[in-house]
Amino acid sequence: MDNKFYEAVCFLDREIKNVLLKIEKNIAENVSEIRLRCERPVALTLFDGRSVYLKENGTVTERPFENTFVCSFFMLEKCFLSLCNFSVYSHTEEIREGFIPLKGGHRAGIAGKVVCDGETVRTITDISSINLRVAHEIKGAAMCISDVFLGGGGVLIAGPPLCGKTTVLRDAVRLISDGGFGRPKRVLLVDERGEISAMYKGRTYCDVGVNPDVLFGAPKNLCEMGIRSLSPEYIAFDEISESSAGQLMFALNSGVAAVATAHARTPGQLMKKNGIRELLENGVFESVAFFSAPGRLLQKNSVKELLL
Repeated sequence: MDNKFYEAVCFLDREIKNVLLKIEKNIAENVSEIRLRCERPVALTLFDGRSVYLKENGTVTERPFENTFVCSFFMLEKCFLSLCNFSVYSHTEEIREGFIPLKGGHRAGIAGKVVCDGETVRTITDISSINLRVAHEIKGAAMCISDVFLGGGGVLIAGPPLCGKTTVLRDAVRLISDGGFGRPKRVLLVDERGEISAMYKGRTYCDVGVNPDVLFGAPKNLCEMGIRSLSPEYIAFDEISESSAGQLMFALNSGVAAVATAHARTPGQLMKKNGIRELLENGVFESVAFFSAPGRLLQKNSVKELLL
């Protein structure tokens, strides 16, 4: 596993950063989220789902009130400004969506006062918490579903939040592109939030192979444009939602194999999502793989099995 924890920490304000940099490497490698809440202990979410809390000496505890390091209002404010590179205005669009994408594939989710105009979110002010998600690359995380790709089929990667779906997807794109599943193939990567490729000024900072064409910041409904102009053999994107599923239908019935992710812990939960069920019924994916952690496959089902 790579260690991007220290890279992510460097986006934070110095006072919190200096304490986080004291954390032992074996713990840092297993951190998936750094959670800063106003006047609350700094919490770290680990890959196994546990939360531990930071002490001033850089050690961690599972007890939130055991001499833990508390994130003050001013610390949180300075961290928010640092994440925005001290230009909140230039990040207006991202803040409206509830997150700030960062170089290296990391992402800072934000919570606070939501200012709306009707049903449209205008901005988020009075930031009350920040969730810094650490991007991890795990080479070989997608090898457990290699049989699907060797057959040239598409797969939907499913699981609950924080189970490593994006990590598996990124590795699948790399392997498809590099020829890890047969000959190298052309991949169109629709990276709406920049989490998969970590593209910054045209350069990808995560390893997505040698044959990907990346549409960074593009909404999923632009898949059709990319298929027409870039003639991919595979198309990859993150997090299919109920709303985006319908928009994807036409593009994904173009004969291009697809690999994507969706939130669902079990086949039953997945099949209750009408938009995704429609994609499965129309043959967009051949298989669905359910994960509990990066590279940890719980079960794999053919779409035919799920539709019975």
